[in-house]
Order: sequence, then C-alpha cells, then structure tokens
Amino acid sequence: MTHSPSTELYSLFQRLFTEINALFDPPLPVPMFALDQSPKGFGYYRRGRFVSARGEIADEIAINPKYFATHGFRELVQTMAHEMVHQWQEHHGKPSRSGYHNAEWAGKMESIGLMPSSTGEPDGKKTGQLMADYLIEGGPLEALYQRLNAEGVMIPWYDRLVVALAAEAGVGIALSSSVTAAAVSLPVVKPEAKAKTSYSHQCSDDTEPLKVWGRKGLALTCGLCGGVFAEG
Repeated sequence: MTHSPSTELYSLFQRLFTEINALFDPPLPVPMFALDQSPKGFGYYRRGRFVSARGEIADEIAINPKYFATHGFRELVQTMAHEMVHQWQEHHGKPSRSGYHNAEWAGKMESIGLMPSSTGEPDGKKTGQLMADYLIEGGPLEALYQRLNAEGVMIPWYDRLVVALAAEAGVGIALSSSVTAAAVSLPVVKPEAKAKTSYSHQCSDDTEPLKVWGRKGLALTCGLCGGVFAEG
C-alpha cells in the first residue's frame, strides 16, 4: 500500500466541508475532523475543542465510520451538513441546552436544503433532543450531493467489521464485490457484550440494601458508611 488511508478519508471530509461551506454566509471556520465510533449517533460537533502550538483555536466535527457501510455517501453528506449547522449556530446563533435542536437550528437546516425530522421521514418533528434529517428534493444540498455523486466522489474506506457483518446479514448499501471480499478475507470476530453484574451492600439492619450494577471485578465502597459492596 503506497497511499495513505488517513489522507484519503480526511481529504474527503475536507472536501465535503468546503463544498457545503459555500452554502453558508459568512463561511464557517475549518474544524478539526475526527472519527467517533460510539454506539449511537452519526457524528457530533464541539466548539473550540483543539488548540494549536501557534495558539489557534479549532472546532471539532466527528464522524462515525460505523455507518458508512450501512447508510452510504448520501448519509455522510447529510451528517457533515447537520454538524455544520450546529457549528453555525454556535458562532452566529443562539443554541439551546446541550443536545437540543431548536427552531433556529431547524430553520438553518431547511435553508441549506436539509429537512430536520425526529423520524428521518416527512412525518417527524422538526425540533427535539434526538434528530435525524433528509435531503429536501430540489434543494441546494441535494444538488450538491447529486453533483458529487455524478463526479464519482465516494467513501474510500469502511469499517471492515461492519462490512462483513452487514454482508452476512444481507443488509446495508450495495458495495463492490472487491470491498466485500476484502472485508471477509480475515476472520470476523463479533464484539462481545460487556458482562455486568450486581453489587449490594446494607449499611445497617434498619436500612434498605443498596444495589448497583457494573462490570465484573469492581471494588466498590459505600460513601455513607465505608462498607464494601458484595458482588452478586
């Protein structure tokens, strides 16, 4: 392999940001791009997350690669635009409480051609804590997506485990045979669920037992009496 996987993927992020940024006036500051593999969410935005050796401040936009093989390039465009609207609101608007998508955010989403929806469909609410979206037919963002798609712009790298599991289950987007073949060429080890167990402790005979859940092997001490929680 003579090319750089990181350069290929992050160059795509940079191009998408630059193309979508043309829909904003004034343009947004270029952020630091990151990969986020948390169990939930297509991505996130954080203001002022990084500082350079020169004393410069940069925002962060993180993208979850677990969804590349199941949702494809269209969803990546939507995710980048979604997080850029959060960035716009932090710099030029009035955000609500953490994680809440308010009417100002929803209005800006629509202005660039991305319809906010709690369900990801036309029947969803436009504001709320957990929000999806879809491209507005004939809107500027759909036109941008169609142009890039016609140019052959595509996701260059996928999470191999997701590709293999999606192929096994017969779900996700249609990927080339070479992508699927390479993904299953190595053993597919499914991630194990973290085992949890209960811990209990009773401060005294006249109090109710305290009970918590956590991973096995924890050493838990009661903050009230200093006693030790018993596992199981």
